[in-house]
Amino acid sequence: MRRWATLLSGPTRVGARSALLVIIVLLVIHTSFLLVIRTGLLMSVVDTQDFRRSVETNSGQPSTSNDQNRYRTREGVPNLNRDQEGVDLLDQAAQEVLERKDEVDQQDRNNNLNGEIPEDAPIVKAANMPKTDYHKKKDCVRYVSIYTPRAAPFNYWREYVEIKEAFDNANNEKITQRKEFPTIYVECPGYRCDVAVRPTADAKFLSRSDAIILNMAPHEVKQKMPAISRKFAADLPRRVKLFFYAMESPLMMNFWDSTISEVRYHYTLTYHSMSDAWIPYGQYVPGNPIDLEPIDFTVGKTKLIAWMASNCLNTFWPRIEFVKELQRYVHVDTYGKCGNMTCLPPLSPNCTRLLQPYKFYLALENAACDEYISEKFWDNCLKQGVVPVVYGGRREAYERVAPPNSFIHISDFSSIKDLAEYLLLLDKNDEMYNSYFKWRLEGTVEKVYPNLHPRSFCNILPKISKYSKPKVHLAHESHYYQSCRATFNRTFFKEGDI
Repeated sequence: MRRWATLLSGPTRVGARSALLVIIVLLVIHTSFLLVIRTGLLMSVVDTQDFRRSVETNSGQPSTSNDQNRYRTREGVPNLNRDQEGVDLLDQAAQEVLERKDEVDQQDRNNNLNGEIPEDAPIVKAANMPKTDYHKKKDCVRYVSIYTPRAAPFNYWREYVEIKEAFDNANNEKITQRKEFPTIYVECPGYRCDVAVRPTADAKFLSRSDAIILNMAPHEVKQKMPAISRKFAADLPRRVKLFFYAMESPLMMNFWDSTISEVRYHYTLTYHSMSDAWIPYGQYVPGNPIDLEPIDFTVGKTKLIAWMASNCLNTFWPRIEFVKELQRYVHVDTYGKCGNMTCLPPLSPNCTRLLQPYKFYLALENAACDEYISEKFWDNCLKQGVVPVVYGGRREAYERVAPPNSFIHISDFSSIKDLAEYLLLLDKNDEMYNSYFKWRLEGTVEKVYPNLHPRSFCNILPKISKYSKPKVHLAHESHYYQSCRATFNRTFFKEGDI
């Protein structure tokens, strides 16, 4: 002690005040380091490599060792920031540790009560599960912003009619309303959280969102979306996830805006089954049969083939030429702008019911893109008891989503004449014709889109996590964009192209 007193009291030694200051700084650094470890934001490079090696040795299967559990966040999902450089990770931790401390403490208390269930995981209710507050009510809301400078798209896109009505009638005590940005509250059964959806281009609102839906109003931001999405990906908080929305074929989207391929996003929200969040036009659900016993579907069928279309020229394969060529060999009733028969109002239930006396319907898409199987297949055919004759995606793409043996693909025939002869054969053979309806004894079909229902936005909940940082992609890298066989350099086919 005498030696230390001498050192501290010497004229050239460090003063007592300076020594005390050094001790305080060391305590602050030590406390910050403990907080960083506690929030799960720090992992050594060596441990990361060991963890990756353990995953590889298990042939891609997730490890169940204690080491893996160390590398999981408190939300129960993998920490996606482990690949960041150490310096960047510590800088990020230093900025967030104070902001997250109280929230993490609250999450710890919730996890102790709820068994560490991820905040956006679907709720699985077991038969004997005791009812707790966790299951009685939702305790979180995720804010989803539809990027659009104005609400005009919800007026002129018929698929958005339910969304428009919901915005027009937006009034929920759980959500604070702004006149310029109406917000709808959407209950999401099966998820821990609900969603609040609003159309906006306001920077403040966007930065406070949990997710932003891009490309729902492509005509409103034509040629601008790549630059806008690039700025969003660079500047918005990592909590905000970008979703690329598309329910038209990539070829049509590219025709509307040739820059669409360069839009940046975190997740996709499209009709393609490989999308991160899926909104199919329709789906086959096995295990809930429509029919309990075989039915003769030839009864009441007095007509052979029908086709309805209003888009006669804007197609990416010679569709109108195909129909004209088929009419050389077999009679086809054509409705709409592309035909000589009328059904009003167009796209109404009256028009779909009008197809019931027909044995076949030409469900021909405007683009040759896999899984772009629109409502004409689900609503006009399968739900009306009519066999669809299809073209668009490849046969295997139809088989992925359609009921088994429910359609006739025109690529199975060497010529249009051969197709016509096969349809005439089925017309005369009741057993062969009825074989296309056996799937109804095994399952059912559901039409999902159109229209876009507000509850469709619940599909993105599993992808919304405040602390994950997914990779930014370009639209042309997606399964959706790469699903087309035609070239993006050509626009539409013209008469005589076949």
